[in-house]
Amino acid sequence: MITLHLYKAQRTVQSEPVNDVTIILNEEMPEIIGRSGQSVSEAMDQLRNIYQREANELAALLLKTLPGGTVDQLLCELLRIKASHFRVAFGVKE
Repeated sequence: MITLHLYKAQRTVQSEPVNDVTIILNEEMPEIIGRSGQSVSEAMDQLRNIYQREANELAALLLKTLPGGTVDQLLCELLRIKASHFRVAFGVKE
């Protein structure tokens, strides 16, 4: 098991205390595509819903518990890593 220790956000005057958090990633995604009686479109919708739900839950938890500067840098790092996926080729210059 990999353990990652990070700083948590400081409590502001008006906020509730910031709880310690444990995120457990210990199961693989279920096999959805290829289930009998389910179309590929239905399977893709089900997967999309799972990804969206988990992303929403993770984002809400991280925004509530990480320092703002860590959240900012995490967003920058994720976009930097994924930037090549957003590049568009405009043709080859000859």
